[in-house]
Amino acid sequence: MKKSIYILIALLGVNLGLSAQNEVDALRYGQFNSVGTARYTAMGGALGAMGADLSVMSNNPAGLGVYRSSQLVFSFGQFNNNAQSNFIGNSSTINEFSLKPTVLGFVVADVAVSNSDWKFINVGFSYNQLQNFNSRFSVRGTNTESSLLDYEVQKLNEGIVDEDYSSYYQANVFLWDDVNKSYVNDYQDAGGNYNLYQSHSFSSSGFAGEYNFTVAGNYLDKLYLGGSIGLQQVRYEQVIEHYEEPNNDIALIEFSSEDYLYSKGSGINLKLGFLYKASQELRLGAAIHTPTIYSFSDEFHTDVYAYYIDGGEVVKGVGKAPRGKFNWNYRSPLKIQTSLAYVFGTHGLLSAEYEFINYKGMLLSSENYFFDEENENIRTFYKNGHNIRLGGEYRLGLVNLRGGFAYYGSAFDENTVNNDAHTLVYSGGAGINLGNAFVDLAYQYTTLSEKYFMYNYASSMVELDKIRSTFLLTLGLKF
Repeated sequence: MKKSIYILIALLGVNLGLSAQNEVDALRYGQFNSVGTARYTAMGGALGAMGADLSVMSNNPAGLGVYRSSQLVFSFGQFNNNAQSNFIGNSSTINEFSLKPTVLGFVVADVAVSNSDWKFINVGFSYNQLQNFNSRFSVRGTNTESSLLDYEVQKLNEGIVDEDYSSYYQANVFLWDDVNKSYVNDYQDAGGNYNLYQSHSFSSSGFAGEYNFTVAGNYLDKLYLGGSIGLQQVRYEQVIEHYEEPNNDIALIEFSSEDYLYSKGSGINLKLGFLYKASQELRLGAAIHTPTIYSFSDEFHTDVYAYYIDGGEVVKGVGKAPRGKFNWNYRSPLKIQTSLAYVFGTHGLLSAEYEFINYKGMLLSSENYFFDEENENIRTFYKNGHNIRLGGEYRLGLVNLRGGFAYYGSAFDENTVNNDAHTLVYSGGAGINLGNAFVDLAYQYTTLSEKYFMYNYASSMVELDKIRSTFLLTLGLKF
């Protein structure tokens, strides 16, 4: 019976804030699109065939071999998020901003290799931001078709959660139906009479970052090979608040719930790549990123507060199930990248990159639970991803002008409502070359439209339009 709920979740393509670990968590930690340095960002992230940028350690590590001088680089950005929600004709908009570092690292270049066609070896270390989880939006409106309590009583009746672990049961918002031998909520007890005001807020924060240890070599100024060991760190915190107030004559007066999740994890991966100068103008590149193997530790709870009429009196019900803790493991998707670039002498360049992501290969596991159904949902309701990044640079001597575009395809299968929830990224910027130092600026504009479900019913669907504006500054020293 448990599977029936998860199948509907996948068909809806939901972004539910569930406490249990499932395919929603797998996708959250499998869709990292790194920001990088200002140059990398301004050019759409399409530097896999060019290199000579600290961000390539998280992209194509062979690009580190292109460096001819050592560098120290620091980059930080201001992130401005705008989220507009639409629920049954009611719109709401929330804006927020944050300031975070995106890249910090160094390259030690031109380490000579004697008596060899390998001209030199470069080594580097960097921290690169992979994801900024800061997000907020709110929803409000009148629902005439369903309640969150429908979803919660269904979980109780199907044995997904028992009485001891249901905060809703503890808050006394369910009734026992002697005829059907099952629990019902007040809406169902009144014959399915739904006319209720709902408000819902979602807030998340945290980050995913990667420490890269990279080695790359230069073979006769034609072939560059490189590899990176990536150590990833994830911190994610989520709070979902839901409120309902019936507008009809039932025992329930109002209730509110708060779902809390805090997740921390660490993982390791390997990236291998090559870059080849087919001619002085044409550059080719490719890289493979092994799945990141993570260990996660989660803490979660749900608190429910309800007011209802019992025996002619107003009674307050409080539900606080035992705080949950769970350790689990996760294998992220395999990534394969191919790239090319054309260099117009000293005037500039154009570059392009294609990325394949094996979302179907994501896997959840634990010593204390079999994720058979969740992993089957991953294979059935997700599809493999295809991303495209384009970039260009025009050189004016002291100043370089840059522009870029990126398309990140949806990970959801064609049979889900979010099958076309792709992300579009537009970017531009400029750099100033001061000889032994450089300053780069970038602006990135990101858009995403998707469907969000407050709970596991189609009538709880919210249309979300998300916009993120990012301003980046990178400072670098050459030595």
